[in-house]
Formats: sequence, C-alpha cells, structure tokens
Amino acid sequence: MKSKLLQSTANHEAGHAVVAYYRHYPFKRVTIIPDEAAGSLGHILFKKLRSFNSIELNITPTLAARIADNIVISFAGGIAQQKYHKRGYNHFHSSGDQQSAVDLAFRINGSSEAANTHSAHEGACSRHLERSG
Repeated sequence: MKSKLLQSTANHEAGHAVVAYYRHYPFKRVTIIPDEAAGSLGHILFKKLRSFNSIELNITPTLAARIADNIVISFAGGIAQQKYHKRGYNHFHSSGDQQSAVDLAFRINGSSEAANTHSAHEGACSRHLERSG
C-alpha cells in the first residue's frame, strides 16, 4: 500500500515538473518526501516563487501569461496522477492544486464565472501536455 502511494505521489509531482519544464517555469527541485506541517505528500520548489495575492497587483499581459502558466502547472500533477493510477486516483490529493488554480484564475479574470472558464481551459492545456509527453 505504501509503495502505491509513493508511486502515485511521484507521478503527481512529476506531472507538475514536466509541465513546468515545458512552460519554461524554472524550479529547483521536486520531492516526494512528505511534509506533515504543510499537509503535502510531496512538492515542487520553484526558483522564483511570486505571490499573486497582492491586492494592488497590476495584471500586465506578461504577468497574466505567468499566472496562466502557474494554473496549467497546478492542474498537471493531478492529471499525471490520474493517468497512471486511474483506480487509485483520489481528488483529495489534488484539491489544493485545483483550489490554487481557481484562485489564480479569479485574480486575472475578476469573476467566478470567468475564473471557472479560464481554469477549465488551462486544465485542458495541462491534459494536452500530459498526453503529448
């Protein structure tokens, strides 16, 4: 059981890493060592992690593109995990990533309806990248 969870986590984190690489989003490392304090089974550590939560954030086209990259990367972990562990996939494992993606989409779209549409589009982009890789 533990080895299946470890393999599933590895696929999940690899999904984030592969899409980050294709999106030219630099990262330092990927780990499948659990972090109980953060409530994660693994994570990817980006080189330049920018907070997109500032209220005064001026959304330029370049920043909007970086946020879109981050949304695609957020979805990629769960998609990779589901691809390799169809029966063992649990939506709970990706719920934090999905919530992060929706929050980011809301930041650049300003409405829940637009954010959900944007998130769906970026999720489709992630699935396409996972199939091609």
